[in-house]
Order: sequence, then C-alpha cells, then structure tokens
Amino acid sequence: ACVQCGSSSDCSGTTPVCDAGAAACVACGGDYGTAAAAACADASAPTCMSTGACGVCSINAQCAGDHAGPICNASSGACGTACASDADCSADRWCQTKTGDTAGVCAPKLDNGTALPSGACTDAAGAEMCASGACDSGDDLCGRALGGSCTTNAECRDDHCADDGQCGTPDGAACVSSTECRAGRCSDGICRVEAHLSGGGGFGSCSVGATPGGGTRTDTPLWALGLVLGFAVWTRRRRRRAR
Repeated sequence: ACVQCGSSSDCSGTTPVCDAGAAACVACGGDYGTAAAAACADASAPTCMSTGACGVCSINAQCAGDHAGPICNASSGACGTACASDADCSADRWCQTKTGDTAGVCAPKLDNGTALPSGACTDAAGAEMCASGACDSGDDLCGRALGGSCTTNAECRDDHCADDGQCGTPDGAACVSSTECRAGRCSDGICRVEAHLSGGGGFGSCSVGATPGGGTRTDTPLWALGLVLGFAVWTRRRRRRAR
C-alpha cells in the first residue's frame, strides 16, 4: 500500500497533519496543544486556519469558533484567552492585568458600588472598569453617589438621574425611602433636610427631631415649638405683673 506520511513533517499546505492510522496527510482539526483530532503539530504554526492549513493568526477574527481562545496573540500567532488591551475583550468586559502578570484576562466590568481595582476613580478608570461607565472620586466606587453629576440613570447607584443632572431625589420631591434622598431623609413622602434651632440647652433652646439634652427623637414641627415658646413668654410676663 502507498504510504503518504509517517509524521506531520511529511505533510504541508492545506493537509498539514499526518493521520497515523491512515498514513495520509489531512486537514487540521484544531490548534496546536489542544486535544482536538488532527491538531496542528508545529508550535511555529499553531493556529488551525479555516482553509485546513496550520499557520499564525494576526487578528482576533481568525480565532473565532473552535480555537484555544478568542484572542489572537500577535507575538506568537496563537489563539488564546490572554488579552493585551480592552479592544481584545467584549463590550461588557475589560482587560485586567494584575501586578506581575505579563498578559491580562478579560474580566467582567464592575457593578455600581464596587471598589475599583486601581484604587482611584478617574473618568478613564470609570469608563474602562465600571459597567455603568462612571465612578465617584468621593469614595472610589463604581457609579455616582447621591448628588453626583449624571447623564443617565445607569450612572447612579440609586438608578435615578434627576432632571437637574444629579443622582438621587432632590429636596422637596416625592420619595419612597431615605436612601434615595440627597438630604438623607424621606419624611411624609417628601425628601427633606432635617432642620435645627440652635441653642445651648437652656430656656428657648431646642432641636427639631430631638428632645432637649439629646434625648429621643420627637419630630416636633416648628409651628408647635413656636406655640410652646410663645406660651412660656406670656406666662412669665403674667407672673411679673402679679408681683
């Protein structure tokens, strides 16, 4: 019988792999180093091309489908999973290269409220690493905090970019919970700033929302406090006149 090959070194072109059982040269069936049948046998030509020949990749498109990975390593010409830049990754991922690594991996972009691996928030870091495309320099977390500037709901951690271009519900607007209010307080369905009347703890001093001396919250309205103070003054004047 006619023997075409004894090893893959006897084969070339679009039939670069020697099928030992048939002693014949066949098209490649997978990349070098993989468990695929008829995988490319030469590390210098590691990529199984669509033509059946083994060669080197030059663009990511040549690594689409059944390959060792979706990213072309331009240096080795092999398909793999290591990335060199964000352009190697899909839109919902970024190329994360950890300290000491020579190549990166395509990691999922981070949800709002997650700390940035770089440690510091910049416009570039937010756009690269955060799923919302934004972060807040106040705490170096993905997404804008309440009161932060925004253009879309997705940029805000509370998922609400108000008409004034800031995250969260503004003072005086309707609310459901305090977590959505920039003022930090939702009272009677309205975002409010907690008001205080200054004083030293003596006669005529009080705090709205607290008892004198720092006791339990009472949320006493200002008009009620005014009535109490007015009555106290009137009582003192009557006592003086009675003397």
